[in-house]
Amino acid sequence: MFISKIQISMDRMSENNQNTWSTTRRNIIVAQKAIESNKVMQVDSATNTSHQKLVDIPVYSDATKTPLPVYEIDINNVSYNFDNVRLWKYKKKKCRALGIDLDEGLDEENSEHQKIIHDMLLNTKSYSTKSTANLREDLLLKGQEDPALITEEGILWNGNRRCAVMRDIFTNPPRGKSPDGKWQRLKVCFLPDDLDNKQLRDLEKRLQQKSDTKEDYGRVNEMGDVHDFVENYEFTNPEGFEKPTVDEKKEIETEFEDTDEWQKWGKIVHAKKTIDLIDDYLNSRDTDTHPLVGDYEKIESNESGITWFEDLVKLLDTVSEYYEDSNHEGNPDDKVEAYKTMAFASYDAGKPDFDVIRKFRNTIENADGTGDPGDSTNLLIAAETNSPIIKEWDQLSQEPESLVQNKELAKQEKENLETNLRSFKQLGNDPKVILRGVNNDILNINQNLILPNDSELLELIQNCEDGLNELKTKSNETSS
Repeated sequence: MFISKIQISMDRMSENNQNTWSTTRRNIIVAQKAIESNKVMQVDSATNTSHQKLVDIPVYSDATKTPLPVYEIDINNVSYNFDNVRLWKYKKKKCRALGIDLDEGLDEENSEHQKIIHDMLLNTKSYSTKSTANLREDLLLKGQEDPALITEEGILWNGNRRCAVMRDIFTNPPRGKSPDGKWQRLKVCFLPDDLDNKQLRDLEKRLQQKSDTKEDYGRVNEMGDVHDFVENYEFTNPEGFEKPTVDEKKEIETEFEDTDEWQKWGKIVHAKKTIDLIDDYLNSRDTDTHPLVGDYEKIESNESGITWFEDLVKLLDTVSEYYEDSNHEGNPDDKVEAYKTMAFASYDAGKPDFDVIRKFRNTIENADGTGDPGDSTNLLIAAETNSPIIKEWDQLSQEPESLVQNKELAKQEKENLETNLRSFKQLGNDPKVILRGVNNDILNINQNLILPNDSELLELIQNCEDGLNELKTKSNETSS
């Protein structure tokens, strides 16, 4: 099963009674709850009696709400939730910058890492619907209205950004104002101690969906969350993720049943493979001068965002299936690696078009060798032949460093993909329609751009002549 950092810290306490971070946090919170003045009181107008304020929270389900008492405690006694889905991509990038193992991640016990999360909460783009500035203005005007939700260890499960903004208001008060101690007091409700990690995550999702300022987690963050959950899941089969049991699939699906997209095993597999593929690309291009590991924003900022990599996952799956067919020559694993390397090279050429990946996948799917109008076998042969990487993979795989940031190679691979895209779109069209388009393209060539004795251009012209002669011969045969 999956165990989060928070769950691990909870388990530490039950294992021993030493002064660990976990037990220390709990002792602090116990002390805070015991202070009578920390209870938020309200007056019942009907009876004119005072009692501790209660807030109904959908702790276990939307159908039943649990009344939780409200406290107001020292804000310095709460810790940020390091499992915050919205911060997933930012944490990865920060780990790379700090030289921290991505699998280890930031440590909630480290005060400097708490400051890092604090800065992320204030300055990331994941909170775009209601900006941090707007939240700050709202808090200054109305104060804290809704209590944050924290565990018995003081870990914020809801209200992380609110807490960060309040701390920032105290540290950086409005111009002309002195620090106000009220921003050092955070209204909270303590979540029941019997909640496991899944219940906490489900609660977070329910609150997110019902929030008036609902904001998406972001696709990369969502997929990264799925990826890490699967990565940390303890499969019984040594092959793990590749061969889960039926019960393991169901358990993982249940974990994401409240999400919009990731409830089914196929989608979960897709999310993990996509993040793995992005990681492969970033890792292969990472240098000390250009650190890329964990820089998912770089991928998102490109024209096709992560869609390009999602489509590449599907293409590579299709390549594997195609070459697993005994009728097709080539080792499936080698072919997948060659195609992946080719695609990465084309991505380096800039402005990746996800449609070229989709049409390449369609080319493979329709390469049935029948010779029918929809048969794309010849297109596939041409695309593999014209790809320097796929064609020479046996040799080039021995020197992978030569394939990274090779501008000429990247240009060739990008052009080859674009050529296949145009060819596939014309597949099955009337030859006359295609040739009219070719004729127009030739007439529109700017001859001022033709260089003398350009061997590559001369070779292309010759290839065109040979192709036209073949068509002419075929047409004459048909006529006769």
